[in-house]
Formats: sequence, structure tokens, C-alpha cells
Amino acid sequence: MGCMRKFLLIVVILLGFGWPTNAQQAANQFRRINTEWGLSNNQINTIFADSKGFVWFATISGLNRYDGYSFHVFKNIPGNPTSLPENSIQEIYEDHLGFLWLFTNNAFYIYDAEKESFGYDHELFKKNTTLPRSNISSLRLDSDSNVWISNDQMGLYYYERQSDQLQRLFHQTDVAASLSTDRVWDVAFCSQGYVYALHANGVVDIIDPESLMVVDRIDFDLDPEMMDANQKLRLFIDSEDNLWLYSFKSGNGLYYYHQKDEKRVFFHPESTRYPLSSGIVSSVLEDSRGQIWVGTDHGGINLIDKETLEVRVEQSVPGDATSLSSNSITALCQTRDGIIWVGTFKKGVNYHHPELYQFQLYRSHPMLEDKYFSNDVNCFAEDAVGNLWIGTNGEGLVYFDRQKNRFRKYKNQPDNPNSLSNDVVVSLCVDHTGTVWAGTYQGGLNRFDGRRFKRYRHDPEVASSLSDDRIWQIFEDSQQRLWIGTLGGGLELYDERTDGFVHHRLGDFNSINSDYVLALTEDSDGNIWIGTSNGLNVLDAATRRFRQYAHEPNTEGTLSHENVLSVLEDADGRLWVGTRNGLNLLDKETGLFRVFREEDGLPDHNIITMQGDAQGHIWMATLNGLSNLKVGPNETYFEFRNYDVLDGLQGQEFNEHASLKTAAGEMVFGGATGLIFFIPMRSLNTVTSLR
Repeated sequence: MGCMRKFLLIVVILLGFGWPTNAQQAANQFRRINTEWGLSNNQINTIFADSKGFVWFATISGLNRYDGYSFHVFKNIPGNPTSLPENSIQEIYEDHLGFLWLFTNNAFYIYDAEKESFGYDHELFKKNTTLPRSNISSLRLDSDSNVWISNDQMGLYYYERQSDQLQRLFHQTDVAASLSTDRVWDVAFCSQGYVYALHANGVVDIIDPESLMVVDRIDFDLDPEMMDANQKLRLFIDSEDNLWLYSFKSGNGLYYYHQKDEKRVFFHPESTRYPLSSGIVSSVLEDSRGQIWVGTDHGGINLIDKETLEVRVEQSVPGDATSLSSNSITALCQTRDGIIWVGTFKKGVNYHHPELYQFQLYRSHPMLEDKYFSNDVNCFAEDAVGNLWIGTNGEGLVYFDRQKNRFRKYKNQPDNPNSLSNDVVVSLCVDHTGTVWAGTYQGGLNRFDGRRFKRYRHDPEVASSLSDDRIWQIFEDSQQRLWIGTLGGGLELYDERTDGFVHHRLGDFNSINSDYVLALTEDSDGNIWIGTSNGLNVLDAATRRFRQYAHEPNTEGTLSHENVLSVLEDADGRLWVGTRNGLNLLDKETGLFRVFREEDGLPDHNIITMQGDAQGHIWMATLNGLSNLKVGPNETYFEFRNYDVLDGLQGQEFNEHASLKTAAGEMVFGGATGLIFFIPMRSLNTVTSLR
């Protein structure tokens, strides 16, 4: 496995993060390999991981050996008897000597790794001339490296490695403990060492490996179509010794048998309780978390929870490079390092590992009829127990109960004045009492007590009403004062006594420099910082007076742009200001700014939103990915690490103020195509150091 360990170092494993198992779950993320990487063809017949650490991809045009770096392609060479006899290999197995058995529709060939040659001779055929060279349906190794060869006409052949003996097991009408039939399609092994032989009629013989006698039987009671001679049945036994039976050619779904309870379940597309996205099953495996993966034709991958038997579907999402490349799955294979390889029909190979990406992507699935929320998310807030409120761009307000993995959506109901006022939720805050405040675009402010929404709207006849119905920011400070930033109505301070608002407008005495409030935060000294469309304002906690910082073109040391989108004080007390033209670091003593742009290491000059982690790093969402800034001791250096969709981002672009640092230190960022969740850790990525 040396080569695959090297491979894992290349793909950068950073973190794993668990999310819900119900319909709205964080999607598994994949990376893709195709002919552009060196694969001989994008139509995959099967995938096999050998004992040496290589992964083999059999295509319709050549056999590919992958070492984690590059491909070695084997093809038929006319006139060369040791080359690959046929270019389209259907199945691959490995025997006790490390030889690969390569099966096509009508024959098999043996690959000798030492000679890198293909042929027909093998020691097993020299030991017993009764071993047939045709109708071999599978070859499996048990835990002692004994070889079991099933034959769909001649029963089962067993090679015991220690005694160097080859024996045939077959049906005997007068021996009850013999095989049920001679038509054996597949062999699998349970954790106790018993051998399970699957017959064409759906009966599974349980064989004692010591006596080679059948000690029990399981009848799947198959549909007659699956018992056809050409159905090529397959058997998979999971880690709890439960059986899964399927056939790629039948289209009849997946059969499940729970041995302890003797429970039978039939998964198929027409079932409401146990549905599959497609009845044509190509492969089944169990991942390191105990989840069953079911590859289907035109249905993507079905993920089955063994405890609840609930099914979740993974499918290709147009425009999402981290989703499956195709919904026609031809093969599944898991290597010992936990990577799951997915072969597709005409779209190459996909691979997945729970820790492959730095970020856990979360988005609503386009195939779900009842989507809980739009992928276009605007804002987040966390309640006292760690659950999340999510504001969406048109799908209302969503509550995510992380303990129960459940979602609840709140939307505007035109005939209900106690419902959400507008479904475009652009700002959120959970105050010290647990009350949820939701700001909308053109719908004013909502106050939610868990039962009903109370609406606050602009009323020109009421002086203490909201100054504008576009609520862009909501912020509760350390004194439990609620500040409201509007787009066009300035800064509002909620007066709980009167249930009204105190206004701070452009042109007022001791006020802000713009009525368009884009950012709000408080520093460790209790000062309130207000980013607007015309620069930066601060309300001094001691003097209660506003002070402004403006953008002055061609003047060094001033703000890099008048649009201030985000303001953040980091763990070391530094104040950072994100604008549409770079990141600004304020020198509080001089009032001057140091500016960082793309030439300094940022992926883009639009700093959309920011969060600081416990290590003092700054995480910045831009219009071209996510950037992490590490500041050296005494500001001796500034190091940027940039991330894009290949690292698992939902997209290159993020939405303004769509970010949150949870009480547990997790980071949440969102954009028009979903959310990402991650725990800040040391990462390996593109680094640009500025000194």
C-alpha cells in the first residue's frame, strides 16, 4: 500500500465533519479522473484494488493500472502473445499468488505482475485437470488466502493453500449437505469464516470451511426474472453479516437479508418504504462508517443507513464539479485507505474520502420534491443550544436542529399576519433572550418568539417606526442593545421600552456618513463599528460620538474603497476592514490603513465577509474563493492561503455577510450554490507569503 499512502499525501486530507442523515444532508464530495488524466477510456467496466496497492480500471478500451500518480495502460498488441488479449475486461480478481484473473464475456486471462505478461497458464490448472476453463463466474480469497472459484455450471472449486489441494463441491441428490445446485454465481464470507455460495435460483448455501458441508441455507425467494441463466447474480456481506443480493442485468433492485432477525427487505424504485433511484444495481459496498453504497444505472448512488434502512441519493449536479460526473454507475471499489472509487458509463472515474476535502459542502438536492431551502443563502445565526437559523434568498427562514438532524422552514403566508413578512431573509440575530430577529429585503424586520412573527415596517406617519424596510444588518452589542442597519434608512437602535427605533441618518448631528449600512460589529473596547457605502464609522463607547474614516483616491493610508462590506476585530485586537477593493488593516494609533490586494496574495480584491478563528487567523470570503490570512508575530509577515472549488467550496463566489463562527469554533460560509462548514485547522494549500 505504499503507493496509495503517497497518494493520500497528495490529495490533502484535512478534516471530517458529520452532518444529517435525513433528506437534507451534506452531500458527499467527489473528485474526477478521466482521459485528460491519462485514463485510456472513460467507459469503466470494473475497478479492482490489488494487494500491492494499485487500483485497476478496466475500460472498454484498455486496462489501466493506477499508482496514485499516473496510469500504466495495457492494450492488445497484434502479434504479441503476452500482451492483453482483449481490450475490454469485464471483471478482475486476485488469487493467493498475486496473479490477476481477468474475465471477459467468454473467457479469462491471467496477469503475471513479475513478467508484466498475460497468458492462460496457472498452477491451479496443473494440479487438477477437472478445473474448467469456462463458465467461471467469480474468484474469491478467504481470510486464509484460500481460493474459491464459482462456476455457473459445475458448482464450486476450493483450493486450500496449506495442503495445496484443489477440491470440487457439487450438488448430490442423495446428500443433503451438498450444494443446492451446480449453478453457483458468487461466493462471499461472513465474519465467522463461513462460506456463502449464491446459486442462480436465489438460494444461498452456508458452508463450513472445515468440513466443506452445507450447514444452513437462505432462500431469497427471487423474482423469476432474476433466476434467468444470464442474470449474473452477485452477493455482498456487510460487517454485521447481513446479506445483499443484486444483479446488474435484471433491473429488479436490491434484496437484503438480516440474518439475526431473519428479516427480508426488497429495495426497488416502486417502493415507498425502501425506494431506489434505479432498479439496475451494478455494485454494492460498505464504507468505513458502516453505510451501504449502491451503484445504479441512471440513478446515481443510493446510500443506505443500516440501522434505519433509509435511503439517500447521490447524483450528478450540473455545474458542480464535486458531484458525481454521471448517474450511470458501473463499479464501486473501496481501497484499504478508505477511498471509494466510482466507475461510470462514459464519464470516467470518481473518488471520495470523508476527509478528502477541506470543507464540508452542504446543499439542497435538486431532485428532491420538497426542498427545505434554496441553495442561495444570505445569513446565519446560532441559538443558545448550538442550532442554526439560516436566511435564504427566496425560500424564507430555516431552522436547523443539529441535535436531531431536522429542519423546519418558515415562509411568508399572504393571509397570515403572524407569518414571516418576506421570504428574502438577508440578516439574522438571536438576542440574549433567545428571540430571533430576521431582517428581510423590502419586508422589514421580524421578531420571532417561537410561535409567531411580529412585523416592524416603515410607516411614514410614525416617527419611531423603521426608517427603511431593507434590513441589511442586525447586531446585538455587549450592552444588549439591538442595532439595525438598513439600505437607505441609516442606522437604527431598537428601543425596547417604546417598541420603536431611534434613527441615525446621514446629515444628522453626530451621525454616520451614509444611510446605506453594510456592516456592523463591536470591538473589545465596546466601540461600535459601522461599514457603509461611503466608508467606515465608529461610535466611540467613551465619548458616544461618531468618527469617520473615508476613502480618498490617490491618498496613501486611507481606506482602499468607499464600500465597506465587513469589519472584524481579530483575537489579537487588530481591526480589519473588507472592501470592494482590498483588505484594510487599521493602525489605531495613527488612523492609517495598510491595504492588501491580489498582488499580496488574495484571490480577489472583493472582501465579501470575514470571520476570525481562535488561532487569530482571518477567513475571508471573496468573489473568487476563500482566503485564510495568518499574521506573524509583531506583524512580521502576512501569509495567505487560498481555496477554491477543487478544495470543496460550494462555488467561487460568496454572498455578503453570509458567514458565522459558531460557539464551538466552527466556520460557516454561504453563497448562491450552497454552504460550507469546517473546523479551522492547519491546511496544505497554495501559500503566498508577504513580508
